[in-house]
Amino acid sequence: MPNQMVRLAVVGAFLVCAALGAVVHIAASQVSANGRVVEFDRRIAGEYEIALGKIPPSPIVGNFYLSILIIETETETPVLGADVVITAVGPVPLDESGTPIGMARTSETAASASQLSQAESAQAESGQPEIGPIAVNPDPDSENYPGYYDTEQPIVLDRTGLWMFTVSVDSPAAGAATADFPVEVTTPNPLTGIVTLVALMAFIVVVALAVRMYIRERRRSRS
Repeated sequence: MPNQMVRLAVVGAFLVCAALGAVVHIAASQVSANGRVVEFDRRIAGEYEIALGKIPPSPIVGNFYLSILIIETETETPVLGADVVITAVGPVPLDESGTPIGMARTSETAASASQLSQAESAQAESGQPEIGPIAVNPDPDSENYPGYYDTEQPIVLDRTGLWMFTVSVDSPAAGAATADFPVEVTTPNPLTGIVTLVALMAFIVVVALAVRMYIRERRRSRS
C-alpha cells in the first residue's frame, strides 16, 4: 500500500510538471523555435515593404521586443545595410469611433518626406512623450535571415492604450521612407500568473508528500 501511494504521488508530480510545461508551451507557441516572430504587420512605404513583428505578439505593460523585415518592392529582395530607426508616442488619443485623432492620411502622402509621420503629428498635437529614437541593428544571424533588423534591448511600455510606432528606413539602394504601426498595449492577465502559482504550489506539495512517503517506507523496511 505505501508503495502504491508513492507511485501515485510520483505520477501526480509528473502530471503537474506536464501542466506547467503546457502553460509554458502555450506562451511560447506564438513565436517560432528560434524566437523569431511568426506574424508581421506589413506596410508599403516608398520603395519598401516594411513588416513589423512583436515579441510578445500582444504586448502588455512592461518590456517587449521588435523584429523588422525590410523588402525592396521592385526587386522583392531583402534590404541589407539599411539605417533603421524606431520612434513611438502614446497612448494616442482616440475619437468616438476608435480612430486615432489626427491620424488620417492617404497612402500617397505617406511616402512624402515633407509631411510629418502619424506619430510625429500625434506628438505635436497631444504632447505625449516619445520613445526613441532607437537604432535597430541587423539580425546577428543575417546570413540566414537577410533583411531582418531586431531590437537588442527591450522597449519599455509603462501605460496601456494605443501606441504609434514609426519605423524609418534609409538605404543607398532605395532611399528613405517611414511607416507607422499601431500597437495596442494591455494590462497583464492575472489569470496566467494565478494558474502558474497554483500549479507550482501543487507541484511542491506533491513532491514533498512523495519524499515523505518514500522516507517513511524506507524506515519501515529497515525496522
